[in-house]
Amino acid sequence: MPGDQAPAISVAATEGGFRVQGSGWPGFSELTLSVAPSNAAAGALPMNLGAVVANAKGSFNATFNWAAVATRQANVTYDLVASSASGGLAARTPFNVAAPLPGNTPSVLPPITATPQPSPAPDQPTCTVIADALNLRSGPGTAYSVIIGLPYRTAVTPWRARPARTGCKSLWMMARPAG
Repeated sequence: MPGDQAPAISVAATEGGFRVQGSGWPGFSELTLSVAPSNAAAGALPMNLGAVVANAKGSFNATFNWAAVATRQANVTYDLVASSASGGLAARTPFNVAAPLPGNTPSVLPPITATPQPSPAPDQPTCTVIADALNLRSGPGTAYSVIIGLPYRTAVTPWRARPARTGCKSLWMMARPAG
């Protein structure tokens, strides 16, 4: 059961940014992610990355670009911090990934392998999540429960959209994973 284990988070470099993964959170809990100095005496300010919602199993994935942590100071050690909106649960891990310096290529651990996705049929448009994360809900509006959080660059195929517009420019749409 998701709530039976202590909440945990991890961070890894990706091409152009970093990925945060979490597990052990209560299902559908809203979490705040930030990068904060490990030592408050360092005088550096924390950087808010935003909010994510854990799925029914208590896990989440979120991807960020390097601009999200552009205000990091040299010679300051940082932690990635996740905390529940209620303030009752929190997890920390060292934020030991770094953006590339000009002319340098960052090492990426662990290696990430892309999985080819089948191309959609020509009559099926696809939409791509361009936010850091997007909540897929059971209905149109925030009053409906979150089914799953979709990370950046996730492709979906729209079924129907409201208002009468179709494709990716709707206020809301019914969607399914692309492919």
